[in-house]
Amino acid sequence: MLSFLIALAMPSPVATAREVPFVGHGGFQLKGELMLPSGEGKFPAILLMPGSGPTDRNGNQPPTLVTDALKQIAEDMAKNGIATFRFDKRAAHVYRNAWPKPEAFGEFFAWTPFVEDALAAYRAMAGQKEVDAARLGVAGHSEGGSIALALHGRFAASETPTATMLLAAPGRTIDAVLDDQITRALRVQNAPDELSDTIMANLRETTKAIAATGQVPSNVHPGLRALFPPYIGAYYKGWLNFDPVDAAKKAKGAFLVVNGAMDIQISPDRDAKALHTALATRSGGVQELVILPGTSHNLKKVQSESEPGFGGPLTPEFMDAFRKFVKERL
Repeated sequence: MLSFLIALAMPSPVATAREVPFVGHGGFQLKGELMLPSGEGKFPAILLMPGSGPTDRNGNQPPTLVTDALKQIAEDMAKNGIATFRFDKRAAHVYRNAWPKPEAFGEFFAWTPFVEDALAAYRAMAGQKEVDAARLGVAGHSEGGSIALALHGRFAASETPTATMLLAAPGRTIDAVLDDQITRALRVQNAPDELSDTIMANLRETTKAIAATGQVPSNVHPGLRALFPPYIGAYYKGWLNFDPVDAAKKAKGAFLVVNGAMDIQISPDRDAKALHTALATRSGGVQELVILPGTSHNLKKVQSESEPGFGGPLTPEFMDAFRKFVKERL
C-alpha cells in the first residue's frame, strides 16, 4: 500500500525521448530523436531543422556554439501535447568517423544531400506509431528554413505538412544575404575602405562563379577562405540557385515567419517580410509574420545587436507565437 501511495505522489513524466535511426541521401545512416508528450495516443508532430554548419539536433555546434534552441522548442512542445523529431545533420561531428575521405567531401556535403536527408527525416517521423501522420509540421531555423521551403518542392501531395514555421530564414538568394553579412562584418571591424572594396568585389565574383560552375575559384580572397573551402562548391551552387521567394509562392499550407528585430544575419525587412509577401500571393494559403523586438538570430533576448545572443532561454514572445500557431494549425 505504501509503495502504491508513493507511486501516486510521483509526478508523471512530461516527455519521453527515443532514438530513431534512419537512412538519408546515398544510404548515409543518420541519428534522430523523437520527443513525445506524456500520455497515450497519436500526437501531431513537427520536424525541427537546424541552421548551417556542423549543427546537431539541439541547434548546437559544440563546444564553441551552444544555443539549445531546437532542444528548448522540443521540450516546450512536449509540454503542450506536440511531438517533435530532431536529427544530427550529416555535417555534425558525431558522424566524423563515418564521413568519406576529404576528396569526396564535395559530393557528400552538397546541397541536395542535406535536402534529401531532411525529407528522409520527415518520413521517418511520419512513420512512428505515436505520430498522427495527418497532422505534421516542419520548422527550420536559418538555413533550415531554406530547406523547409525546398522540401515543399519534393513532398508528395499526400504528405504536405499542415504547418511550416520559418525561423530567421533567408528571404533572398543566399548571395544577397552573404553580401549583407560580410559588409556588416567589415564595418564592425573598421576595415579600410580599399580592403573592404577588394573583399566585397571578390565575394561577388566568387558567388557568381560558384553559382555557375559549382567550383570554388582558386583566387578566393584570404579573408573569405574560411567561408569558401575548396570542397564547398556543390553545396553553395545548390543554395545560391535556390530562390526562397519563388519557393514560397508555390508552397502549400499554413506558414509562420518569425524574425528577431536585432538579428544581424537575417534581415527582418529584406528577408522575413519578403517571405511573408511572397506567401501572401498564394490562393487559399495562411501566413503570419512575427517580428520580435530585442531578439537575436538565435531567438534569444538581447539589448543590442553587438550581443552574441547565443545563450539562455528562447524569448517568451517567440515561444508564445510559435506555440499559438502550432496549436491552431496542427
